[in-house]
Amino acid sequence: MMGEWQGLTKAKEMLMLGQRYDSASLHEVGVAWRVVEDEQLLAQAFAVALHLAQLPPLSVRAMKRVLNQAAANDMNPRHAVRNRSHHSGFFGS
Repeated sequence: MMGEWQGLTKAKEMLMLGQRYDSASLHEVGVAWRVVEDEQLLAQAFAVALHLAQLPPLSVRAMKRVLNQAAANDMNPRHAVRNRSHHSGFFGS
């Protein structure tokens, strides 16, 4: 649960302050899932796209649905009440 609060706090910081972040910082906080050198960016993007295209479409669709439902459940209003009662700090409200 602490990780959720830290992630929300970091997201608020990034959105509200509008600062620029380097790729290593974005990777560290989970905004970027992979960091590659500039020269490798296009090749890596195509490699990921090819890999995704070769996966079974129905399985991918089912995985996305389950993950999206889990994320939606985490944002359920009953969770928000609990989080408000426990979460405070500079970006807490």
